[in-house]
Amino acid sequence: MNTRVITDRGMQARPQLYARIAGGLYLIVIVGGIFAEVFVRGRLVVHGDAATTAHNIQTHELLYRVGFVAEVFYCVCNVPLALILYNLFKMVNKNLALMMVFSAFVTDAIEGVSLLAHFAPLLLLGAGTT
Repeated sequence: MNTRVITDRGMQARPQLYARIAGGLYLIVIVGGIFAEVFVRGRLVVHGDAATTAHNIQTHELLYRVGFVAEVFYCVCNVPLALILYNLFKMVNKNLALMMVFSAFVTDAIEGVSLLAHFAPLLLLGAGTT
């Protein structure tokens, strides 16, 4: 076989592999976000009733912590996702791809800091020390 044909096939398969990995990471982000928002906070947070919300969080502390871990995990998944998308899009326009990575990292940093507000109830209710 001609080595040029093998190299060309490898180059064609590589963007598809990156795209599939990016799709998998997007799936993790979507499922993690839905789980944390709908199945955790949707069940525990009672809008307009802080006492009931505090009671729900204390009663279902493990569920609340699992929701927090899911959010942290999908925030971490955003980092390789941005780098993979950069590798895919740099062939189109390198400057815009760099801007996308920068924006994704800033967004992820802001979301990471906002996660502290989701951990705060555990600390305030005395459950965060264990």
